[in-house]
Amino acid sequence: MMRLQQQGSTALLLVNTLLLVLLCWRSAWDAVAQSLSHLPRQHAAQLNSVEERIDASRKLSFAAESLARLVDRQDRLAQRQLEVQQKEKELVQNHDSCMQLASQLVQQHARDAQQNPHQGVSTTGFASRPASATLPAPSPSDWLATAMQPERLKEIWRMPAQRPGTRAATVEVQNETWSYFDQRQLSRGTVSVGDPLPLQCLASKLLERKSVKLSVVGGSVSFGTTFTTSRSRALFHWKVYQWINATFPAAQHEHYCGAVPASGPSYMEHCLHWHLADHSDLVLLEYAVNFEENGDDAAAFE
Repeated sequence: MMRLQQQGSTALLLVNTLLLVLLCWRSAWDAVAQSLSHLPRQHAAQLNSVEERIDASRKLSFAAESLARLVDRQDRLAQRQLEVQQKEKELVQNHDSCMQLASQLVQQHARDAQQNPHQGVSTTGFASRPASATLPAPSPSDWLATAMQPERLKEIWRMPAQRPGTRAATVEVQNETWSYFDQRQLSRGTVSVGDPLPLQCLASKLLERKSVKLSVVGGSVSFGTTFTTSRSRALFHWKVYQWINATFPAAQHEHYCGAVPASGPSYMEHCLHWHLADHSDLVLLEYAVNFEENGDDAAAFE
């Protein structure tokens, strides 16, 4: 009986010990499982923190590059402004030099003309006329001021006689009764006089008795209605060319017509260098008819 009681106590002790071990293992397993469940959240938080740092680094790098580009652009702009200011100074100096040279040449021409009072100014085109011609030569002191007198222009632009019945007899016409624009009409027709420096340089070359090049760019008005009239003396640019030849006959001037019929600025901007003479001194631009305001001509014209 005593033996049975001892065996029962031993078995009960073993069972209690086993239960205690199981409870300890279960407690340890729960702790491990709980710690393992926090690892993904910790890793996710760490990954988010790393990504935020990378994104912040990229933004900082982009801001630094943008700042560097901005500083470089400001430096180039400042350099460009300095170059523009230098160019403006050079233009002003050239302008003053041209004006001074033109004044000296006019004074020299007046002195030369006073020493040779019988030397007349050409009014017909390519050679000087004697003072006994149809129109008396202007006085040497103001021959430039009288260069645009209507009587003199009519004499310069008088058309040669044409054979009756020919096309030239109908288009090569200069009516002596036609009037010219007055100062008011010229002022109303002028939008902008632009930079006077190129014209002053042209005047200096003419007064120095050097040859100049006249180029024309435009459409049908400049070219003429047909090929037979493309070099007609009735065209406006030929009148300018005749005036230059008549007023400054000491040199052989050149005239080049690069106008194209039925064409506008949108065509001409792509091949302008083919229609202008090299080193032209005066360029006449005309697009009175072939100009589409709603198309590409406005931008091409500018």
